[in-house]
Amino acid sequence: MAVISANPLFTRLLCLASAAFGIVVVVAASGAELAAQAAPAGMSRSTRDGVYTDAQADRGQQVFEERCTECHNIRMWGTDWDGKSAGDVYEFISAYMPEQAPGTLSAQQTRDVIANFLKQARLPAGSAELPEALAGLKQIRMELPPAP
Repeated sequence: MAVISANPLFTRLLCLASAAFGIVVVVAASGAELAAQAAPAGMSRSTRDGVYTDAQADRGQQVFEERCTECHNIRMWGTDWDGKSAGDVYEFISAYMPEQAPGTLSAQQTRDVIANFLKQARLPAGSAELPEALAGLKQIRMELPPAP
């Protein structure tokens, strides 16, 4: 090692290479961190991907009008829903809504109401309804459409 440190040019190149490597590591780590923030672990789909059908949203609108308009307006989107899963929203609605009779919506009604929220938010419909299984709903990340 004494021979390497005795050569100032080599020492300087070694320091520059180490600094460059450190920058690459930091940039790579930052990129991985941003990717993790953009797509939380376990969520492989987005509400932007057409995860409900028009028929399901129409059923949800009927349920919403019958059971929810006493407290909510039709353009409903929770202020903290972005980035959460559709399963999180499903669990909340299932447990706490409607306020006057919490937990009284059926599983189908709850999914239909969520589909209605997605349609009202101008998210695209698809060819399949929201999944019945909670695990499937947990795969769907809640996202509003991109700003025009």
